[in-house]
Amino acid sequence: MQRPLGRPLRQGDLDGLCGVYAIVNAFCALCPELDDDLVQIMFAELIKKLKAANAASATEAIYDGIDFDTLLKIAKPMAPWLTRMTDIAVAVRKRDARRQFQTMQSFWDWLQHTVTAQSVIIASTLGVYNHWTVVTSVSARALRLHDSTDLQLLSRRRCTLRLSFDRHILDPNEIIVLRRMS
Repeated sequence: MQRPLGRPLRQGDLDGLCGVYAIVNAFCALCPELDDDLVQIMFAELIKKLKAANAASATEAIYDGIDFDTLLKIAKPMAPWLTRMTDIAVAVRKRDARRQFQTMQSFWDWLQHTVTAQSVIIASTLGVYNHWTVVTSVSARALRLHDSTDLQLLSRRRCTLRLSFDRHILDPNEIIVLRRMS
């Protein structure tokens, strides 16, 4: 049975790990043809990879979340896994850290160029929330999300690259880019 396209999985539907949900939701956003059974298997595979990455981190992730290096480590092998299961090719990579962003404008320009109909990003949000989310589109005013919570949009005026407790801090160095190849 195919899931309705407009409803992303939510934390608590399968477990309570926003990083794992962000990976699953990123693949689902790029591949709406994935059915519930395959998505459940994908979730289980990610939990196995989390445990294999470090048994302690799997236990800690339930209440502390997943750090960027672990998230990338469990996300990358899901691309070849998905290809074996479905013949859908998706590339998963870390954002090229050689490019630094001095201003929100330069970062926003990069987001608008990178996030397309064939490409989404998994991004870290800090400040208001400490949360992994999936960005599916970028306008001049907001990021559209495919999120495991009720977040649907992040307003650009509420985002920053600098330390803040009342705005969404976006860290350009903690971004995973997923691009559908087929």
